[in-house]
Amino acid sequence: MPIVLDPARRDDGGGIEGTLRRNKAQYHQSCRLKFNNTKLERATKRRAESAQQAQCQTKLRRTSLKSQTCFICDEEAPSSELRQVMTMNLNKRVSECAQTLNDGKRLARLSGGDAIAQEFQYHVACLADLYNRERSYLRATKRLEQECAPEEDAHPQASYISSGDHQIW
Repeated sequence: MPIVLDPARRDDGGGIEGTLRRNKAQYHQSCRLKFNNTKLERATKRRAESAQQAQCQTKLRRTSLKSQTCFICDEEAPSSELRQVMTMNLNKRVSECAQTLNDGKRLARLSGGDAIAQEFQYHVACLADLYNRERSYLRATKRLEQECAPEEDAHPQASYISSGDHQIW
């Protein structure tokens, strides 16, 4: 790592070379290799350019280019209407809902990392709607499974128990 050297600090008024000679300055051979004339000229030129740019630069004001959109409905809204995802439980629950509903758009957005890190925002009503859609979907699939499952004996009194040679009806 190169050593930061400010040549102006080595000047006592008679020039840098005069100051070094007057103080009988010496240097290590390895240090001399770090600071040859070419490197010093380049450093001086860089400093002059940066000082010149600093004088002409105008103050830049930053604005947020991030639009305030609900990541569930993708509609823009004022930030006062949106909530920020702030807990891992919410992140996990939204991921589970997206997987259950096989919502490719939500899954794609969540694949970029957790919702907290991506600073997702949402409408409270949209989140409730997502939860309701998942609950409705799960109820419908459960109802289908129950309808399609083979019925066990509908009439338990019609079955018989066999014990040895006797049959009990």
